[in-house]
Amino acid sequence: MTQAIQIVFVTVPSRSGAETIARLLVEEGLAACVSILPGVTSVYRWQGRIETGDEYLLLAKTEAPMFDRLQARVLAVHEAELPEIV
Repeated sequence: MTQAIQIVFVTVPSRSGAETIARLLVEEGLAACVSILPGVTSVYRWQGRIETGDEYLLLAKTEAPMFDRLQARVLAVHEAELPEIV
């Protein structure tokens, strides 16, 4: 039986950060593939203020049981204080 597949969304503020995370996830077997989409503009609330920022969106394809390990790895290397991982 094959595992359920998940696509995990991660936003990253820099191209180099996006490439680093994508490569690590694939090299470490936490994702089969990670696509990097440029040109994402995010509007969000941070520390009581509305912010707008340009970001890169990672689409990480992984098996459902790998999510916790993938999330922990992203949290360990992400450049943002509170990264988005959905």
